Amino acid sequence: MSVELKAGSMADFFLLVMIAGAGDELQGIKKGIIEISDALVFNKADGSNKQKAEIARAEFANALHYLQPFTEGWQPKVLTASALDGTGIKDIWDMVLDFEKHTKEHGGFISRRNNQSLEWMHSLIKENLIDSFYNDAKIKQEINALEKQLTNGEARATAAAEMLMKKFNTSKTNLQK
Repeated sequence: MSVELKAGSMADFFLLVMIAGAGDELQGIKKGIIEISDALVFNKADGSNKQKAEIARAEFANALHYLQPFTEGWQPKVLTASALDGTGIKDIWDMVLDFEKHTKEHGGFISRRNNQSLEWMHSLIKENLIDSFYNDAKIKQEINALEKQLTNGEARATAAAEMLMKKFNTSKTNLQK
């Protein structure tokens, strides 16, 4: 799972905050972060940057119509705001509340929460398995030697991984007896 999707799966509402004219507009599209956003906000929409923020907002609002919304039934919104003078902050909060209401009425809120629980469970299992593997005494003994063999070209990664997994599984099986 990509970092973007992992981040999106952990939040009830995914808000991407950007600054117009900072060069991150196209970078955001390339990285796919915009595809998982429920809303985009161009901050620093004040002073000489206000016009740039409004132009960026209009461009992104138009572009988002070509993307599949991450949250079913919700068309991502694009707003401008200024943390400096407070403009747009209430609009952002109102949008978050609209999103919550919409997803609760259409079943997406509970569904997303259930998926978050599943993702969290699987993530915890993976972390525990990895920790258990790397903290296993027999693995610790073997891994340094195998790493040296791999970097010297004396072993293949697939064979080394297979051997370590076999040792790990044997070690766990012996503990269960």
